Amino acid sequence: MKYFTFLPLFFASFLVQAQDNISYSYFEVGVEHFDSDLRSINGLFLEGTGAVSESIYLGGFYSNLDAGSRNLQRTGAIVGFHTEIASITDFYSQLELGIIDQFSDSFTYGAKFGTRTAITEAVELNTGLSYTQVEDANDGFYEFGLEGLYKFNDQVALKTELGSLDGDLNAKLGFRFIF
Repeated sequence: MKYFTFLPLFFASFLVQAQDNISYSYFEVGVEHFDSDLRSINGLFLEGTGAVSESIYLGGFYSNLDAGSRNLQRTGAIVGFHTEIASITDFYSQLELGIIDQFSDSFTYGAKFGTRTAITEAVELNTGLSYTQVEDANDGFYEFGLEGLYKFNDQVALKTELGSLDGDLNAKLGFRFIF
């Protein structure tokens, strides 16, 4: 029942036209770090989305965190919607379906929403809050994150992200290729 709290916000993003300065067509690649009381692990991540209309985008993600004798892999698909809420800010919401291998290739589903703000032409600041349900574990997890983009030009940006995964640190550093 927890995931139903995100549905109104998800469908609210249909209401207004998308912000032009913020691109929803990109490919990201980088390194990821997860740190908890039990372990500290590093890995790689990939994510990409493509705008299919002024307010709808589709995409996917992959991450592989190396935990020594065991890797944690997440793979999934994204369906997202965005809308302008101010001249420099978009509200976005997305549904994610995926697989996480920590629980014997368990099916996952969740919702994410947040804002993307173009502070300047070169700097973008993004927020996100999500909940993901893991079927085989009969449990889920919350994520909160703050992401910064420094755009070298219209096609390449440096991405930094700090977040909390159920209270544990999650950090990403990578490049975003915008098209």
